[in-house]
Amino acid sequence: MNGHRHCAVYNRPIEEMHFPLSGFATCRFAVLFVVLFTLMQQSAALDWSGPEQELSRKIVAATGPGAVALEMGNRSSLSKQETDEIGRGLRGQLESLGARTVTPEQAAATVTVTLSENLQSYLWWLKFAKERTIS
Repeated sequence: MNGHRHCAVYNRPIEEMHFPLSGFATCRFAVLFVVLFTLMQQSAALDWSGPEQELSRKIVAATGPGAVALEMGNRSSLSKQETDEIGRGLRGQLESLGARTVTPEQAAATVTVTLSENLQSYLWWLKFAKERTIS
């Protein structure tokens, strides 16, 4: 021990042996996962204007210009805020194409748009109902 230091000598680790992560490392991976998940969600904020325009053209082609009631349904993982945003976009597109969005009592036709999804993409389902006039 006279100024003489012993260096610790360890056996080589077994290659197949997996060491559990320490608490700190596990916490870092959890934080990294949450950050990546949040970034993916923010980047997944989609621009719905293209599908809104296409769908609006199809609705006006089927109902014609005039009074249309638009009802929105959501069977997807989209939030109510996103669904409302899509509904506002559709109403704006319909009005730009000459259709007026009104209540079902005032409408010549009612269009129900249901938002859904599969494993690969979002799906928008349409249901048309023509209002009957009683004379």
